[in-house]
Amino acid sequence: MSLEKANPAAAQLRPERTALVLIDLQERLRASNGKPKRPFTAPVADETLAAKVKELASARLAEAMIVLGRDAGRLQAAKQASLARVARDFAG
Repeated sequence: MSLEKANPAAAQLRPERTALVLIDLQERLRASNGKPKRPFTAPVADETLAAKVKELASARLAEAMIVLGRDAGRLQAAKQASLARVARDFAG
């Protein structure tokens, strides 16, 4: 069943307002079922990996972005080469 048929008033709302209405309904359903939200813990960034990627990739990527016209192929090649080098360094 479409949203318009289920709730004709919702069809007249802007999409972002409709999304907020749906989110509110989901929150009320969760509250009525008594099931708490699962806690979320953000993953910790690997500083060693971040430093290595910055060291290996920043110069190539900066050079590729400076090129007139910003050739997407050149930027993609620099990105792939950097990723391959980081993977090789961390695999061994």
